[in-house]
Amino acid sequence: VAAGSIWVWGGGAFGQLGLGDVVKRQKQPRNVLVPGASRILGVAAGAYHSVVRDEQGVLFSCGKSSSGQLGHESIGNPGNFKKISLILPEVENEESSEDQTASRKGICSKVVAAGHWTCALVLDDRFQGTVFTWGDGSSGQLDGLKSRNSSLPEVMPGLQQYCITDIASYAHGGAATDGMQVW
Repeated sequence: VAAGSIWVWGGGAFGQLGLGDVVKRQKQPRNVLVPGASRILGVAAGAYHSVVRDEQGVLFSCGKSSSGQLGHESIGNPGNFKKISLILPEVENEESSEDQTASRKGICSKVVAAGHWTCALVLDDRFQGTVFTWGDGSSGQLDGLKSRNSSLPEVMPGLQQYCITDIASYAHGGAATDGMQVW
């Protein structure tokens, strides 16, 4: 098995298996290379999309993007994995430049794909516990404020002052803090 690959099987009618084409059903496990990924450490499956996390904390997704749940601006049902960019918020009083934007790309420690939305937890020295959400926000699960969809990852407001250590989701989201609080 090559580094940067995963095993997939099951329904693939929307490209969520990452096989490069739409396959109605994959009955036997099949190895799929995720282009650009190093060793895969995490896999998450939503209703019709898949997201993987490699050892560098980089995310890749494929499948149906009806609500933006892939985290990039792909339309339709891309059957190949594509990289997701997580851009951390600027620090107050910090000038923005292309170099600084590159250094603010997030390193994901956990990703959860649920239904038609995705939630990612970014842990690093500077932005420990930042939660990103994207996809279907019809119940307020993206920002807790309004019902809307987003095709690009956004920082979840209201949790920024906490050090989030774990996340979970389905039709709603949950987060735990380093102080053992649960939201």
